[in-house]
Formats: sequence, structure tokens, C-alpha cells
Amino acid sequence: MDAMEARMAAMEAHMEAMEAQMEGDMAEMSSMDERGGGGWFKRLKKRGYSGDSEDGLTHVIVDTDVDTDDQMAIAYLLAQPDIKVLAITVGCNGWSQQWAGVMSIMRLTKYFGQPDIPVAFSPLYNPDTQLNLNEPNGLPDPTLLAGKGNFLSEFVGLPFNIRPPSWMYTGQLLKQTLSKSRKQVDILALGPLTNLAHFLQESPKLFKSKVKRIYNSGGTVVSRSSDPTDKVWPYSAPNTSFTGNPPDTEWNIFSDPVAANSVLSFGVSIVLATSTYTDGMQFYLNDTDFIPSSCDSDKADVLTKMVTTLPTADGEDPDDLRYWDESAMVLFVQMLRNGGKAEAAVCTEWDKKRFAVMLEAGNNASVSGGQYARLLQNEFGQEATECLTGNLTEFKLAYFEGFCSR
Repeated sequence: MDAMEARMAAMEAHMEAMEAQMEGDMAEMSSMDERGGGGWFKRLKKRGYSGDSEDGLTHVIVDTDVDTDDQMAIAYLLAQPDIKVLAITVGCNGWSQQWAGVMSIMRLTKYFGQPDIPVAFSPLYNPDTQLNLNEPNGLPDPTLLAGKGNFLSEFVGLPFNIRPPSWMYTGQLLKQTLSKSRKQVDILALGPLTNLAHFLQESPKLFKSKVKRIYNSGGTVVSRSSDPTDKVWPYSAPNTSFTGNPPDTEWNIFSDPVAANSVLSFGVSIVLATSTYTDGMQFYLNDTDFIPSSCDSDKADVLTKMVTTLPTADGEDPDDLRYWDESAMVLFVQMLRNGGKAEAAVCTEWDKKRFAVMLEAGNNASVSGGQYARLLQNEFGQEATECLTGNLTEFKLAYFEGFCSR
């Protein structure tokens, strides 16, 4: 009996030691490692993490309008060693001119050592939507886009990628990429949903079977009793200079609400990096202080240029800038690493709601049109997981450390 009791005591001590080690590992992961650096990935691989694909990586497709915040967001994504970007599709109706957007993305793929990622143009000059009364509709004002189109080439100085863009337009590239994938793929949507809506209409079965989850930057579900706005449709009438979006709407939804309705009501799981979350991610010129001392000198230089020249490129006062798509991307990456669960160090408040895109337009806000393009709560609509509030410091630590990962 004494020998057996001794063995039992030894086993209990061993189990306690293992539990203590596991608690220490979990604490380490929830504090620093969750932010997304290369060390995080190495430690995760030692614990048996192998992504969600045969190559051990998480596969994603990015759809973007290539504003400056998109460019900085995609830079962060390309630096993640556990994420594989299969394709990038560029929209034609967001905050960049498409010719500049495609080439800007290709500068990023070259810089981060992935120059062969296919990048596709949209075949549409403007989307089919209620907003487009005239082509071009002047939304946004093209004079605001010059610095955005030249941000990486002139302000940051990233090298040109001599490879040509994909011969395929966005729909064909999406079709080929998803058809070839053996497993479901996550889509990270950073701009208006026009590209995805057109592809969905052409290939609904493929979309349903191969798209695992759509992570959408922007949009907040609001109550059906929210106050209407007196800024009603048509917002983009010819010869107007309106470049903003009405209250309780978000640019990526408002610029093509018909497309948003198609994609966000189809039935694929939805995650929203809400406007309330991204609007809380304030930009400061001294954010370069977050660049880790261990960062490669060249990447540190690129990061410094991105931060310090961003206000000039955007033509904005620094106080008016936010890390919109950058914070959305960090949220998405952290959720991807948790299998899409509502778990991320950068998010402090979550919610789930059913919603639908309000598509009733009109010129009398007291009757109709006052809630146009809002995501309104709707019991018959699609359920979405929302991140409502974020941790600004946690985001900046994750973003700047993650940029230096690869």
C-alpha cells in the first residue's frame, strides 16, 4: 500500500505541474501572443496548431477598395506567417481610383515576399446601384484620391512589382480560387461589397459551399426606431460634391447598399468590425513609438513613413484620422486564429443581432428614405457577430508588432 500511495502522490504532483504549465502557457498567449507576432506563431505550432488547411495555414481572400487604411491593413495581413492570401480583388467604387489600387496592392505583395498573389481588376466602372444616377457619379470626389493612389509609391517608396495583374477580372478570379480550394475560405471585405455581390449572383452554389465566413469592415446594426436623417436619397445626384455618408450608415454599405443586401443576407456567417469599434481607433503621429525595437530596420522605416506621411497623403488633419481598416484587420486575424469565435484581445464588447439593409429610398425623411442604407435590426434578417468596442492600446501593440512578424 505504501508503494501504491507513493506512486499516486507522484502522479498527482505530476498532474499539478502540468496544470501549472498549461495555465502559464494560456496566460502568455492571452497577454502578448494573442497580438499576432511571429513568436506567437512559433509557440502555437509547438502546441500542435496547424491552421485550417493542409499546408497548416489559414486561407483567405481579400476584397478591397484600396484606401490608405486598406493598404496599411493588407500590409499587416501579408506579414502574418500563419495566413495565406489566395487572391485579392479590387473594387471600382471605393476610396481609390482602380488603376492605382491594383498597382498599390501589387507593391505590397512584392515587398512582403509574395509577389505572385493574383490581384484582379473589377470589370465594372460603377456598380449597378440606386446611388448611381449618372456615370461617373462623382462619389467620392476624384480630387480627394490623388494622395491615396500614390501613397505607397511616392510617400512610402515601396518598389514596383513588375509582374502583371491577374488576367482575370474579379468574378473569374473568385470563381477559380474557390473552385480550386479543397476547403472553405474566409473572405475579408474591406470595401463596398459590389465585387462579391456580382460573383454571388453568378455562382451562388460555389459561394455557399466554399465561403466559410465573411469578415466585413464597417456597419453597425441599429434599432428600427433610430432617428431618421434629413439627408435622403439621391445623395449622389449629378454635379453634387457630397462625399460623406449620412448618420448611422457606413461608407462601405452606403456606397452600394444593393450589393450589401445581396451579400449580407445570403446566409454565410457574418462578422462586423463595426463603425463604433473602428471609430474608436484614434490615429496619432507619435504612434511610431509602438514600433518594437526588434523590428527589422527596413520594416521600421516603412512603418514610420506610413504613419508620418498618412495625413498629407489623405489630405486630412491627424485628429480626423482613425485606423479604420487596420483595426478591422487585426480583429479579423485574431478571430481567425480562434476559429471565428468572438474572442480577440482587441475587442472588449461583443454582440449578436439579426439585421437587414434598409433599401427604401425617398425624398421625404418623415415618410421614407431617412434610414436608407442603415443596417436595421430585423427578426427576418441575417445574424451577425459584432465587435462594438475595442482596446486602442491592444490594437496598436498588435498592429505594429504584427507588421514586423515576417
